[in-house]
Amino acid sequence: LDYMRRKLQSVPLKSSVHFVPIKHADELHRFAEAVGTLAGCKIDLIPLVDLAEQREHVMEAFQADNDAALAELVVELQKARSGSVTPKGYAAMRQRYDEIMDRANHYADLLDASIDRTSGASDVAKAALAALSREFVAAGS
Repeated sequence: LDYMRRKLQSVPLKSSVHFVPIKHADELHRFAEAVGTLAGCKIDLIPLVDLAEQREHVMEAFQADNDAALAELVVELQKARSGSVTPKGYAAMRQRYDEIMDRANHYADLLDASIDRTSGASDVAKAALAALSREFVAAGS
């Protein structure tokens, strides 16, 4: 699932059902073929009809998934503040935040939608990242 989420930018719609943007169709087909070679494993590929209702369903699922990813990152950032963070650790958390926000922007463009409903979660994550950065810089001074 991590491969589908990070590399194919999938969004879980419900248990075992994921939306994958069309730009990853070729890679998704290759992935499905590879999974199909494993005994008892199969990925069914079912296209979504491009309707406003379906777009809204995907956007709602994306927002819930994105908010969860941001909340998880905030917990990690808060834990890092109570311990000692290395430059490599800070860089990894910053990269993760950037990936989450890039994914949000991609879905906003893909679905012609606003990411305003996730801005609160992204603001909290951005503030936690900035606080960790300030502590990191102060500790190095």
